[in-house]
Amino acid sequence: MTELFSAAVDVDHILPYSRTLDDSYMNKVVAFSTENREKGNRTPYEAYSGDGANWEQMLQRNRKLPLSKRNRILRDKLDGLDGFINSQLSDTAYISREVKDYVNVLGADVSISKGQLTAWLRHRWGLNPLLGGGEKNRSDHRHHAIDAVVTAAVSRRLYKQVVHLAELDPRGGSPELIRIEPPFPEFRESLETKLGQLIVSHDAVKKLSGAFHEETGYGAQKTKDGDRIVYRKPLNQQFDIKQIGKVADPTLKTFLTSHLASFGNDPKVAFSDSNRPRLTANKAQIRHVRVVASESFNSESYLQVKLDGKLIRLHPFGNNHHVEIVKDKKTGKYRGVFVNTWQAAQRIRKNKQPLIQTDHGPDLEFVMALHINDMVTAKKGGVTSTYRIQKLDPSNNRLVLRAHTAATLEDSSQEFISTIPKLMGEGALTPIRLNVLGHRLNDKANLSVPD
Repeated sequence: MTELFSAAVDVDHILPYSRTLDDSYMNKVVAFSTENREKGNRTPYEAYSGDGANWEQMLQRNRKLPLSKRNRILRDKLDGLDGFINSQLSDTAYISREVKDYVNVLGADVSISKGQLTAWLRHRWGLNPLLGGGEKNRSDHRHHAIDAVVTAAVSRRLYKQVVHLAELDPRGGSPELIRIEPPFPEFRESLETKLGQLIVSHDAVKKLSGAFHEETGYGAQKTKDGDRIVYRKPLNQQFDIKQIGKVADPTLKTFLTSHLASFGNDPKVAFSDSNRPRLTANKAQIRHVRVVASESFNSESYLQVKLDGKLIRLHPFGNNHHVEIVKDKKTGKYRGVFVNTWQAAQRIRKNKQPLIQTDHGPDLEFVMALHINDMVTAKKGGVTSTYRIQKLDPSNNRLVLRAHTAATLEDSSQEFISTIPKLMGEGALTPIRLNVLGHRLNDKANLSVPD
């Protein structure tokens, strides 16, 4: 261990950094300094494959390494990085080559920048902490903007300069020893200012797409307290005591509870094929049971299938298409009229009506319509921020907003959930319209009519 952390041992790039610009963990191994200098700017195959005994020993040690490192050590051919165009095109992902060819049709001078070089410059110029943390913050959409700025700063001249400096290092190029200055002195500060002003543009979901209703069919069961929603479910080995509690028939619920208890409350044993219950010896095995999905029945939430006027099946509606926010002219209170995909389709295809209904009667004033991913500003804790509409929640008459920069759904601090009355009141909810670059087109834009 003492020798490991001494000057006698180096961290070596398996494939020379000056030829690959690969500074990843999988391209690094520990090596004796003398051996590292002997290897120089060569790959392991180039340096050792001609020495039978040493190469065989290396192959034996190589078997204990991760596959990605083993492949690097065994690689017999390496596309050189001496010429910018040839080396870049040969090592670039397929989609990048296709985009380059497509843009070339416009007559533009296009070159490709390696992702590893972009990552290295981003780290070298101190840009990673701009979005929090010491590494690239992929949970913030603005990391794409940082990559775009760095890519724009890469030129053939800069690339050749990096390769040249790496080749000057006798150990094959150490990225920590290479100094590349940013395009101008205030580069980082200027980018930080621009990131603070940037609004991430999201594509609002306004098309009629997705399922009109769920595939599972439900039934309405009458009780003394009204109708409730039930459906058939397989009686399988996952049917525990909690599932039995939802069985609609009280007699069957008691029977299944007793059956499960006789097998130590282990559903895997109680409801296996050999122990599947029967109500009586002459009855068939119970393979399906009717369970309660909801104790109440809201007809507006289900697509009703009828035969000869009799209700035979219910299907919960699918996605919500948009919400129409209206204001009571007498009380000044706001509420949302939520329109699901089925209802929206009925308006257009069957009733030949506009998709967005602005006339809700003489007592209600139409304010705005909002879709998933529409952009808004709202006050949270007295601070006005920019959000996108993440979810429409008709059951609670509320909206789920998420910060426009958030690239994941895990961080609850980026979320803002509130009812429509509160959002329209103290939240000062205001729709904004952006172009694809995130520039505001009109702060007072009315989102009532789709583009």
